[in-house]
Amino acid sequence: MTNYYKDNNEALKVARNSTFIDSRIISRIFKHIKNKGILAETIKINMDPLKEIKQKPKKDFIDQITLYRDLRGYTKKQLAEELGISPQKMSNYEMRRVEMKNPKIIQGIINILNIENPNLKKYQRFLLENPNEKIKDYILENNEDLREISKILSIEPKTIMNWILHDDVIISEESYNKMKRNYNKIFHQGKQNYLEEDEEEEQE
Repeated sequence: MTNYYKDNNEALKVARNSTFIDSRIISRIFKHIKNKGILAETIKINMDPLKEIKQKPKKDFIDQITLYRDLRGYTKKQLAEELGISPQKMSNYEMRRVEMKNPKIIQGIINILNIENPNLKKYQRFLLENPNEKIKDYILENNEDLREISKILSIEPKTIMNWILHDDVIISEESYNKMKRNYNKIFHQGKQNYLEEDEEEEQE
């Protein structure tokens, strides 16, 4: 990329307007300016913001959200508007004040920001599977008695009934932890990686 700067004010303006560019890139720009000593001279810099941002350490899904927001040029407010939630709620997620449990919001963020390989918790991945519908279909297809599935999943029948009748009810993480082993055996047969991950987690 070629950059032309007539004076310091113009260079600063470029920096301010380039919010999605990594600070290291900006630092490199001014280093070149300083070394050249002449602001009006053409400065050639190889800029790859995607590479720079992807190289930042990503610990979890929240880290990915902040990185990909910068990459795609979204503010918190703009992302919140796309998701149909308040900017305060979006801020609470990013500041880790509130845990992200709504599968529609999780999937919405992945789609809007086009996040590659989202680093989700097992519970969040579980929520994206539409477990309410899976459990309901299993009961109907196998003519399973509610009391039997209750024993298998270690969940009260009235709680399972609530999930079946209301697709928008979010299964709690507590319930997921109670039933995850047998849930995996029912719905992830042959998918050893999913089972092994949970087994390793319990052994730690």
